[in-house]
Amino acid sequence: MSRLAPASAPWQRCALGLIVAVTSLGLGGCVTEPSPPPRLPEAANEPGFSLTPGATIEVGGNKAAEVPFETYGVTRAGADVITIEKVLAVLPRWKPGDTITVRGRYVLTSQSSAVLGLYVAGGGDTGPTSLRQRKLVMKGSGTFELTCEIPPRGGEPHVSFYPSGNGDSFGGVYFKPAGN
Repeated sequence: MSRLAPASAPWQRCALGLIVAVTSLGLGGCVTEPSPPPRLPEAANEPGFSLTPGATIEVGGNKAAEVPFETYGVTRAGADVITIEKVLAVLPRWKPGDTITVRGRYVLTSQSSAVLGLYVAGGGDTGPTSLRQRKLVMKGSGTFELTCEIPPRGGEPHVSFYPSGNGDSFGGVYFKPAGN
């Protein structure tokens, strides 16, 4: 083990103390501003995103694919619009316990911001809401991808606008498996 010679001048003692502190804290090398973590793309929010028909993705740990669906029960507040473009599920006729993912577009004009949520009406207690079920959106237009699990008692899935503070839906669209 080598020993450092005692520092004689005050500046040498200060420099030696700084070297010891930097070394013991693991701060050796160049000190730079930390770089931000890499941005992971949110596929549905990327311009030009589309899922190739027949392509699969992971949903709830299983391979899911685009499934045929029908919309109904559309309600609007002014010119606010929700358009469902794709529904992804493991089976074409989803059932309680299945996870579904919905992709689409929205136009929000009636409020400065809103929460866009994917929920299942009439399914009883659905448990805690997942962050993947809702998205804060600002006035204007954009895309969304929302995911939820069908509750044990089933129900009617829908994507709806909610006030960003709290409150009842002010527009939305229900959907179901095609031919159901």
